Amino acid sequence: MSLIIYNYHPQTREFLSASWADISPLEKDVYLIPSFATETAPPEAQEGYARVFEDGAWVAVIDHRDEVWWLNGAQVVIDFLGEPSAEDGWTQEGPPEAGDGESVQWSDNGWEILADHRGETWFDGEGNSVRIDFLGDPSERDLKATPVEPESEEPGPLTGDDVNLERLKRIEDGCNVSVTGVVDPIPLQGRVQDQTNLLGLATGAQLRIASGDTTTTITFRDADNVDHDLTPPQVLELWQGGANFISAVMQASWDLKAATPIPSDYTDNAYWPTP
Repeated sequence: MSLIIYNYHPQTREFLSASWADISPLEKDVYLIPSFATETAPPEAQEGYARVFEDGAWVAVIDHRDEVWWLNGAQVVIDFLGEPSAEDGWTQEGPPEAGDGESVQWSDNGWEILADHRGETWFDGEGNSVRIDFLGDPSERDLKATPVEPESEEPGPLTGDDVNLERLKRIEDGCNVSVTGVVDPIPLQGRVQDQTNLLGLATGAQLRIASGDTTTTITFRDADNVDHDLTPPQVLELWQGGANFISAVMQASWDLKAATPIPSDYTDNAYWPTP
């Protein structure tokens, strides 16, 4: 007579294999049951479940191992038995697709699509400019897209700060630059990140020209999200046009601040260069 035993993993306690028990050399008709084995047969295997020996009995435990899930917004490959807990931040759903001006963020409530105004300049209740560095609607933090005069205060005389705000707005709004060989003027934005990006492309273009390469195209995405494949000389021409516009706006602001008093209609286009 022989005895079948059922072996399970020492850590996960999941069923591994069946084998024959050894007979005790000291006691007649006594079988040796090693650690992590049982005489109790496991149930039939079920797809998606592991057979686990717990508290003297076999139980079916769901098995997601090797599946790709998300944990608090990061992709993770499951390496444990059991159901990942949503309360701990687990989900099988990947992030939704964000639209223009939006970004996706994980929170305690799951995936959220939030407005993305980062890099933009908004204004607090006192008219101070605030550079947005967070996700979400800035208006929920009592910020405005345009400066608002405090209702409790009478407007005072115009200052250089007023002109500076108008100057910043016009630079960030950008301009249209005509480039040799391109049919329509290319619209530029003038935010800090836009200036940095174009300067980097222009630097790369200069290096290519210095090496004798004037034909390899460089892709530039304009303010309307339209891609342009430009040669190195065209990239330099585009950058120069944007730089010239910013210089002209700066000069216009200096002229206004030098005036005594500053004209009340200082925001009129007549004082500023054409974009």
